[in-house]
Amino acid sequence: MFFSIFGRGAAHSLIVSFIVLSSYIFFLPELSAGDTAFEKSAKAELRSETATVDPLQACYDSMNKLVPKLKFKDMAGYENYSEIHRQIKRIEIALKNGCVLYSADGTSDKVSQEKLDEMLTAENERLEEAKKAISHTQKELDEMTAAAVYVESGSREKPAVCPEKGIYSVAQDDKLNYKIKCSVHGAFDDVRARLYEKAMKSTEPGKFCRGNVSAIIGACKRYSIDYGVPAEWSLETLIEEGYLEGECICPAGGTYTIKGGKWKDFTCSCSVHK
Repeated sequence: MFFSIFGRGAAHSLIVSFIVLSSYIFFLPELSAGDTAFEKSAKAELRSETATVDPLQACYDSMNKLVPKLKFKDMAGYENYSEIHRQIKRIEIALKNGCVLYSADGTSDKVSQEKLDEMLTAENERLEEAKKAISHTQKELDEMTAAAVYVESGSREKPAVCPEKGIYSVAQDDKLNYKIKCSVHGAFDDVRARLYEKAMKSTEPGKFCRGNVSAIIGACKRYSIDYGVPAEWSLETLIEEGYLEGECICPAGGTYTIKGGKWKDFTCSCSVHK
């Protein structure tokens, strides 16, 4: 016999070693690049997700991340300013509605007009002081924006940048709210309006309208907590005061009616979808 028992075992070991070595050499380029089958699959999935992302939506989401980052620097100042502004609004509403002043917890008290006038003067003085704490020059805003763009929010894979390389700029309006704009896609409010229109066209009208109704009722609840239930509800007021992000439009041309009685007890209906 050509091989002894020991010889056959050695030959077998040699063959197995050769196969393992060949396999290693064959897969070496892939392994050395760090792309295992799992990693390849993950990268392919990421490319697929990236390819299906709407750039306008991605830019909107990024701008939506940036504003809280910018505000965080002045969070205490903004909270103070916002509360003073709400208190001034409560006093102005009370002066129009029989001197009934609503508190932030929804309770109300009858206050004399003289007392309300004194309170209004004092709150306006406080507001001017609060403005100074959160008012910035355009140079300061540009520096804050540049820093905030590169601060990653929640995920290292999703920094607050425009997918089409737009440059973000920020200004402050007369209420010192940040107004953000992308050099490619435009102002935040305009981008939101375009996305809203796209969603309205691609969603079943009744479902879209119910979403509007839900948003309006939520805005009414928040408004009533701050100011009480008004004598007459106005969508324009809810938008102006920041309780609604923008205009709510029924795809079928319906109009919205809000009815309210007790605190937090109101309804909204559409003339088409009911």
